[in-house]
Amino acid sequence: MNKNSSILIKCTGGATAQLLALSNAIYISNKTGRSFKIKYYPYSTGTYWTFAIGDLLTDEEIENEGVTKGLNTEGLESGQFIKNFPLRQKRVSYERILQIIHFLRLDSKLRKIRGEIVIGGKKNNLYKINHKTNSVSGNFVPLVDKLVSKELSKRFISANLPDPFGLNAVKKEFVIHYRLGDMRRMPARNKVFGGHGVVDPVTFREILKLENFDVDSMVVKVVSDEPIIAKQLLKDVGINSEIDETSSNLWKDLRVIGSARVFIGSMSQFSLFGATITATNQGRVYLPSSVYGEGKMSDVISDVGFNYFDYLYLPKGHYVFSIL
Repeated sequence: MNKNSSILIKCTGGATAQLLALSNAIYISNKTGRSFKIKYYPYSTGTYWTFAIGDLLTDEEIENEGVTKGLNTEGLESGQFIKNFPLRQKRVSYERILQIIHFLRLDSKLRKIRGEIVIGGKKNNLYKINHKTNSVSGNFVPLVDKLVSKELSKRFISANLPDPFGLNAVKKEFVIHYRLGDMRRMPARNKVFGGHGVVDPVTFREILKLENFDVDSMVVKVVSDEPIIAKQLLKDVGINSEIDETSSNLWKDLRVIGSARVFIGSMSQFSLFGATITATNQGRVYLPSSVYGEGKMSDVISDVGFNYFDYLYLPKGHYVFSIL
């Protein structure tokens, strides 16, 4: 390994998963004194996502996209569930072989040989990276780090994107990120939940009460992939909400979150990245205490200043799961 070579950062997923990867890459670069290259795999999660952070990178920081062998990608649109994904087929495929290797825990030995660290959603794995590391793969973790935030801010400004950092003076807003979309359309992850896991709005109400929010007279801002439905769900439990008129895409939504005095997130990578912005800007953050009832989020994130709450999720039969 050439100590002057770039560390390869392998990432997958939607825009905020990519932003988490970039924040981790910046941290790794600062720690090791080496540059990085992002290699993006647009199909490997089983949903197709386009590469969204190209404007935040230099040409030298972008590696060729990764491929998923045995997959027909013609005509796919960003965010589309891939029905013919190899792991969803009964036939033998390259991806199936990789899954077997992972199940037998042989991949960890192979990765160690080639100098690859898998973050796996655990911050302690990020700390294992050193000057001998050749490559790093996800799931990447949220970071509250001044140097990382400063560098991200510079990149947002350079790309002419709304900069969500440095909004310390704006501390009036209560902001809720209500993830719906695929979470209400995908199959249930357990027999208790309707869909894949949609937060019961009662949870948001309880957190607002903890913050002495006057639920009867005050208004929260809501950011969501389905804002109209989100507003109705909040209204069902007596929470008045509004959609920020300037918020019409990911980048503007992140700036809305950056203005929050209190940010309440969902179980989502968007919420995790948004939480790092709010915390950087000296706001308070609430996140689920567990990953849908399993494990402790605080053990994974371990960021001082995040608050955790036991979230409830809507049961099957709730009307939200029948909306087209």
